[in-house]
Amino acid sequence: GLYEGENPAANKAQREKVKKRDPVGTWLDYDLLMCALDAAADLDANSPRRDYRNLGRTVVFALLFIGGLRVTEVCLLRWRHVDFARGVIRVIDSKGRPLREVVIVAGLRDFLLEYKARTRWPGRDDYLVPTAKGKRRTKDSVRQRILNPTIARAAELADERELPQAFPETLGTHAGK
Repeated sequence: GLYEGENPAANKAQREKVKKRDPVGTWLDYDLLMCALDAAADLDANSPRRDYRNLGRTVVFALLFIGGLRVTEVCLLRWRHVDFARGVIRVIDSKGRPLREVVIVAGLRDFLLEYKARTRWPGRDDYLVPTAKGKRRTKDSVRQRILNPTIARAAELADERELPQAFPETLGTHAGK
């Protein structure tokens, strides 16, 4: 057995018991991405809350699906991490340690610049996607208040536009990391 010094990986019969799984993920093609961004902009424009009317949902979706950030990484972003001159976002972990740099592509740059001009929290130390009081948002808050309503609206838009592919009910946004 395992506790008797035997290597379970050496036993071919035991190795074959483990089934290989295909990677799980949901990808948005261009039309579905545009549905998501349009849905976010629509919800932002019609929000009764001022902190959303400034493109907050749109920027979250752009960071996730254009920039490739994880939800928790978006929550930790401050304006000092966005280097427009170099064209990069410095992604950090929860302890403030650098993880990587993400290139700011043209479309994402436009969203970020417009958002920064509209937000009540444009200071260097302000969070990019803060709560109404300027505090750090949690991944659960992003999921419940931003992602879920936007995904529901994006699905409606995909139906209205009669796209050949339905909008996925769930999206792989690395929300658990």
